[in-house]
Amino acid sequence: MHPLLISLLRLIYPINLPTKTRDRPLQVLALGISRSATDSLRQALLHLGYINCYHGFDYVNASNHSIQWIRLGWAQENSAPLTISREEFDRVLGDCAAVTDFPCGGFAEELLELYPSAQVILNYRDDVDAWAHSVANTLEVVVKGQEWEEWFLTFFQSNLFWRQRSLYWVWSRFFDGDFEAAGKEWYRRHYGTLEERLRGSGRRFLRWKVEDGWKPLCDFLEKPIPECDFPRGNGAEEFFTRFAAVEAARRAQARRNMKVVGLIASSLLSAGVAFMILRNKK
Repeated sequence: MHPLLISLLRLIYPINLPTKTRDRPLQVLALGISRSATDSLRQALLHLGYINCYHGFDYVNASNHSIQWIRLGWAQENSAPLTISREEFDRVLGDCAAVTDFPCGGFAEELLELYPSAQVILNYRDDVDAWAHSVANTLEVVVKGQEWEEWFLTFFQSNLFWRQRSLYWVWSRFFDGDFEAAGKEWYRRHYGTLEERLRGSGRRFLRWKVEDGWKPLCDFLEKPIPECDFPRGNGAEEFFTRFAAVEAARRAQARRNMKVVGLIASSLLSAGVAFMILRNKK
């Protein structure tokens, strides 16, 4: 979305840009695609002391992160006038010692360049078909499976509006909006490109899947292995429960705003009709 259009839309749907700055080193970049144990890995990294760890639900939860990811997405595709910089990423990631999941995974190349000292994890799934099935039954339902009322409500609440507009920039554009046709190829390309870059540059990285558990992760990060079981989280049911909890208050406000707009519109219409009747009587 062009910066000028963003500025104009902010007059209608006001929202402040995030203003975080970096207050701790960014130590871990987990650059796997969503639904590749990103939340389990987030919990594990938190347990190992990486506070905070940015995840897709941080993007959903935060009231003003959507607009910054739109700005970063446009800059990624167009190079100007917004420069991709540490300062711009730190607006949303400044208080994080680690990142996992999307939107961050969609900016893997930029994050690798801007945070050269961070350790890199490529979290993945062996079964690409199982991964695609998981995405189709979670993320794609949110992105493409909305009821018309849910979509319509996004025009009556600023947070919903910007979140809806951001979905293209943080997700759909990577496979041209057709996950069923291009999702698996995008998955293979994402990991293949990153592995080639990392090997070419000699940068150390870990290929990791959730079945590997604590040991390879802790060995790579040089952390002691916890005695507890490796965390598991964000299955399909939990995914929708968490998403609904965040969206409930915003949708309730959107419905209230829609009623107010409806009352104003009907009042103006009634006043206009009354004016025309009185005018015709003269």
